[in-house]
Amino acid sequence: MAIHAWTEGQRIYVRTPYEYKDIMKSITGGRWDKRNKAWHYPRSYRTLAEIMKSLPGPIGLSEDLMKLLDEGDPYEQAAHIKEATDLPNPPICKGNDWLHQRRAYWWAKDLPAVLLDMWMGSGKTRTAINIIQNWYPQGNVRVLIVCPPNVIPVWQEQIEQHAAIPWKVTLLPAGKPIPKRAEMAERAWRDTKPGAITALVVNYEAVWRGKLGEWVLSKEWDAVIGDELHHIKAPGSKQSLFFAKLHKRSKRRLGLTGTPLHDGPLDIYGQARFLCPEVFGTSFANFRSRYARMGGYGGHQILGYQNLDEFYEKYRSFTFSVGPDEALPDLPPIIFERRVCELSKEEQRVYASLENDFIAQIKGGYVTVNNALTKLLKLQQVTSGYVRDDDGVDRHVGDSKKQLLADVLSDLPKNEPVVIFCRFTHDLDAVHEVAKADGRESFELSGRRRELEEWMNLEGGEVLAVQLKAGGEGVSMHRARYVIDYSLSFSLGEYNQTRSRLQRPGQTRQVISIALVAANTVDEKIYKALKRKEKVIETILRGYGGDA
Repeated sequence: MAIHAWTEGQRIYVRTPYEYKDIMKSITGGRWDKRNKAWHYPRSYRTLAEIMKSLPGPIGLSEDLMKLLDEGDPYEQAAHIKEATDLPNPPICKGNDWLHQRRAYWWAKDLPAVLLDMWMGSGKTRTAINIIQNWYPQGNVRVLIVCPPNVIPVWQEQIEQHAAIPWKVTLLPAGKPIPKRAEMAERAWRDTKPGAITALVVNYEAVWRGKLGEWVLSKEWDAVIGDELHHIKAPGSKQSLFFAKLHKRSKRRLGLTGTPLHDGPLDIYGQARFLCPEVFGTSFANFRSRYARMGGYGGHQILGYQNLDEFYEKYRSFTFSVGPDEALPDLPPIIFERRVCELSKEEQRVYASLENDFIAQIKGGYVTVNNALTKLLKLQQVTSGYVRDDDGVDRHVGDSKKQLLADVLSDLPKNEPVVIFCRFTHDLDAVHEVAKADGRESFELSGRRRELEEWMNLEGGEVLAVQLKAGGEGVSMHRARYVIDYSLSFSLGEYNQTRSRLQRPGQTRQVISIALVAANTVDEKIYKALKRKEKVIETILRGYGGDA
């Protein structure tokens, strides 16, 4: 019996005599197809090369496989670009890219799937936008972007800022029911704009569920972007298994993350299974036995790792990595980012009631710049999950922002210290709870505890919870490069002072500032005013129709 190989969709099929069964099983990513009575594998040059190397004797290749073999390995051909220094901006690009962004683009431009392992603040979102719009310069394509819920609105902002050709972006926010989001997605799919890139943005927790998941897998996507792709690292999770299916429905794939190997080498399997399954295969058991030494009770404990030279060679083949020292050697200006959450129904109800009263008082002339702060603080307190009742007791109404902090903190490297600014004591308590759940030790600088010196003398990923008034002036926190605002300041001067606690002599790396914002609340108004360097209270009052 002769050996024959052909393709169907994104798979290579090989029919061999029975005695080659063990060889076929050993080839990366192999599966048996009863219908075709053949083995099949992910379609790629490296898979075809492994098949050719493993099987003895001649193989009858289909015409398209002959062409694939002649073209060679695109990843190997592009590898030298990672070290190039004389590279122009992408052909379609707004403004100028940093060198590492130009390297990432020119390396990825002819590849079907890549992982951008780029440090937070190094511009991986802009890089992804440039890759997509140069992959498809004529537009008329559909792109699915999957990200954490707090990053959904950020994608629209980033596309507006960096797009050099038309994009039509539809956000599928986490607050809407799954069937409603499926309807929105279908309308966006049909209502395309000629010459534009149609992009749908949805969160990981929703994309695989019910009607929306069925709808997503029913479409052929020109590209799929997985932002913070480490969210699919657990190979048996529903969203990771969904992405394994999504691989077959996407022509090209981009993964973005700053922590692809957060807990060790095994984290890459679920991510690689989506991007390019031919690298590490589609059997986690085989992958784990190859690269991990297991033991302990039931043999389920990782005792160590093995074959790491081979592992990292394969890992680097589809990954572009940028660390903080390479990307940010000269301490550029602070990177400002925001993460967004939706309030719970109870939080929304309480907030709306207070806001309506506030607006009525503004229109009645009872609120001025001088007395507005007290009333605005009540609105801000609700965005962090509490409301003060008539007896002066803070009543808990929700945990939306606390959960947002947990999501953001889990995405930061475990060995990186973090400063978190808060206003209310219950905010400080929430920070300690979230830090503990994330496996981090936490300290506090406030009117009740002053533990700055202890925190500064440590060397790990400890959290420092800081009350705004306590940490605005006279102290240095340059040990950390990450600063999170659980509660934003109403004062531009105070806000700038808190940034300068990190961006000061002794700091050797770029500072990244992340604001936690509850959607459609005073949080957004404060953030926009600070970003525009405006007087916050006056700007908010004008927005509500009052005199400032």
